[in-house]
Amino acid sequence: MRVKLRSLTPIFIGGGKEYAFYPKVDYVVKDNYIYVIDQLKLFELLSKNEGLVDDYVKSIKEGKNVGDFINDLKNDGIITKDDVRGLIKGKIYFKSASGKNRDVKIERFVSSALGKYIPGSSVKGAIRTAVAYCYFKRKKLKTADVLNAVRHERKNPKFAYQNAGLQFKTFSARFTSSEKYDAKDDFLKLLRVRDSEPLAQDDFKIFQCYSFHLKREKSEPPMFLECLDEGKEVELDIRLFKGKSPLYNLASDFWEFLKGYERDAILKIFELLNEFAKDFIKHERGNHGTKIYNKIYDELERYINGKGNSALILLGKGTTFFGKTIDMVFSPEEFERMRDVFQLGIVKDKKSGKNKKSKPFPVTRLLWDDGGIRKPLGWGLLTIE
Repeated sequence: MRVKLRSLTPIFIGGGKEYAFYPKVDYVVKDNYIYVIDQLKLFELLSKNEGLVDDYVKSIKEGKNVGDFINDLKNDGIITKDDVRGLIKGKIYFKSASGKNRDVKIERFVSSALGKYIPGSSVKGAIRTAVAYCYFKRKKLKTADVLNAVRHERKNPKFAYQNAGLQFKTFSARFTSSEKYDAKDDFLKLLRVRDSEPLAQDDFKIFQCYSFHLKREKSEPPMFLECLDEGKEVELDIRLFKGKSPLYNLASDFWEFLKGYERDAILKIFELLNEFAKDFIKHERGNHGTKIYNKIYDELERYINGKGNSALILLGKGTTFFGKTIDMVFSPEEFERMRDVFQLGIVKDKKSGKNKKSKPFPVTRLLWDDGGIRKPLGWGLLTIE
């Protein structure tokens, strides 16, 4: 089934450090645009002139920008304006940055050989988190359940439900006496989410983002992310694979909706996504009061109360600890106990030198500044007609 994803805020899904734009060699900044340099074409051009490749490498080692080097070549008559234009791979607009930011490192959106895309795994992962949260909310999960399930391993409390015991209780279709989780028996194997088609480069902009400290009300040094811009649409293919799968016949209780028509089942998943989003927004409002982007949350809540054929979804960087876990299911008292056990958000007091728990937790948010309004990243809207 074709499902539309529209970005309500900038969305950044990273591809790892190897996908970063590096200022010295990858791009040139001019008039609030970055012009991406085609490195293969540059070296082809330089290799036609003896010694220029060595000169280029030396120039970069000395701290010069690739733009400075290209300008020097043009001014010396070694290359022409047409040559320079041929080196430009594409341009991307700086959504919120000044022209002085010419030597910043920019994290690139996930890409393949065909271009940038929304990974199906990211969408399915967000669905999985929301579904698990709603499942345990109904089952009234307690800290004791988690501590018992992860008593032998405390390395990854953020995703405690991914422990084999909790995943077994949530997603497993076969209730064996050993209670061992097996991915082959996971109900969500029936859900298929394909990667989107390649997106247009014009759909992306460079956003100047920063980590905002809620308690100090201060911003950390900026970071620069290549984000899918607000208001962009892309189609996804989301299907329920029924066929001969025995998982389909085993669905019952919470998972009964998988036996419905595909559209009805996807709308049920939308309902769970909206439940998760609604609780997340409520949690965020309680965490920081009116310090940041409450108007944005008002707008997002209106989508939840819409026609019923759409769902809010949190994707990528900046969605915070609670946007990627089921931990909102705990009461504040229970979660504080979890923090004590797993040592979450422990900071060192500058005066006493002793460790203490940061409050609120998490104490920072990744935001971008839109004309003085602090806005979050990562919100999208899924819709089926």
